[in-house]
Amino acid sequence: MKQDIKLIAFDLDGTLLNERLMFSPRVRQAIKRVQHETDVRLMLATGRMFASALPFVQALGFTLPLVGYQGGMTRALTPGYPICQHTPLELARAHALIEQLCALKLNVNVYVNDVLYTNACPNVSSWYANAARVRPVVLQDAEALIKATTSPPTKLVVITEDDDPQGEAHLAAARERLMLMEGITFCSSRRGFLEIMHADASKWAAVRRVAEDCGIAPEAVMAVGDHENDLSMITQAGVGVAMGNAPEHVRAQAPYVTASITDDGAADAIERFVLTSV
Repeated sequence: MKQDIKLIAFDLDGTLLNERLMFSPRVRQAIKRVQHETDVRLMLATGRMFASALPFVQALGFTLPLVGYQGGMTRALTPGYPICQHTPLELARAHALIEQLCALKLNVNVYVNDVLYTNACPNVSSWYANAARVRPVVLQDAEALIKATTSPPTKLVVITEDDDPQGEAHLAAARERLMLMEGITFCSSRRGFLEIMHADASKWAAVRRVAEDCGIAPEAVMAVGDHENDLSMITQAGVGVAMGNAPEHVRAQAPYVTASITDDGAADAIERFVLTSV
């Protein structure tokens, strides 16, 4: 069932990139076919910081701007990687958030000018560094994090440890605090993660800007993702696809559901909606 798609926006982790931080051969082949056999444009829209996502987008050969930080920042993939769009948290509000989240004894990541500052415990900070392939600046407490946050941060992330029996309760407490604050939005990007951005930041808002710059209408955009942070683009793109490994509430809101990442769901979606009639 081929659709009139001109642009595909992919989430990265859990959609194209598996737990081993690899692209499967079938996904790579499907992407290459789109690049060589069609005029459909391809882009990434990820929660990762720019420095973390850049090697992956380069490996795929995408050339459109890279949407990072859950839509908080978009950067061109031309020399110097100029910023196309940046919607950071307001500085005073970010400082208040850091203080409150640290008071809840949470691991907090703060992203400022594409540098990661964290108060996370060694287990969390080392795991995250390996997954993100970036070296965080580890600080001790809220005061140190606030002092390091001299510019408006692009986003904050709260992380709980996988083996923490109170992890979900800690995240619920954080959500309750965040619901009382204006000017922010928050979502989950994976189990144990809570991402906090400016209220105007979303993957879809950023993807739509890129599409408009390319002269592509929203209804000609296909979006593929696997978690709550992808819902803005899955529900508003012309063709929205949730991965089979997405949480139930995400799959329930998606117009289409493909196979899981272990069964190359992204390749299935590409073949179904773009390559069928090529």
